Amino acid sequence: MNDDMPCKDQNLRIVEDSPVMQFIQAMDVFQSIPQEPHFRPSAECEEVCREGLALGHMMTFVNATKKISTLQASDPRIDFDSLLKCLSELELHGFNVEAVRSRLLELQSMKDSQEQLKTKSKSIKSEILEQTHERTKVKAELDEVMKDLKLLEDKKKEVEEKKARLLSINNENESEIVKLKSGIGSLFEEIKKVNNEFKSVAGSPWKK
Repeated sequence: MNDDMPCKDQNLRIVEDSPVMQFIQAMDVFQSIPQEPHFRPSAECEEVCREGLALGHMMTFVNATKKISTLQASDPRIDFDSLLKCLSELELHGFNVEAVRSRLLELQSMKDSQEQLKTKSKSIKSEILEQTHERTKVKAELDEVMKDLKLLEDKKKEVEEKKARLLSINNENESEIVKLKSGIGSLFEEIKKVNNEFKSVAGSPWKK
């Protein structure tokens, strides 16, 4: 037989008949997670102290499980660490905290994952703001470029209209020059004809 069993039995015998202990043991948590603590670390204490310590540890177990059941992902990390230390302390007194610790560690892991996601989300939001700022800056520059391009297009249109007008005038001038050249050719023929007639008349015999 285990040498520690008498100590366990002795410590338990002190509080098992206590109405307070019976009330505590009837709580739902002890029905769901039965416990057989030995309270060995307090074996050297006086009887009245052992009873008080035993009842205190029982209530600590109740409060710890209740606290774990009501934890929020937003609760500070120190709350999780404090509960883990509390479970380790209860384990020293013979409490079976494996299932409770397992749930607490799972919740802590989920909290860590959520915090990592929040950090990543914050980083992405920061990058979005940076990219939005950069886009605003680029858009402003693009607006200026488009404005300059519009001015250039307007200028190009103005130049093209001027070019068309000058080409039209040039064509009209060329047509007029051709017409004038044609006219001057006829005049030369008339001048030549008159000159010939002049010579003919000038050189014709005198009449009586």
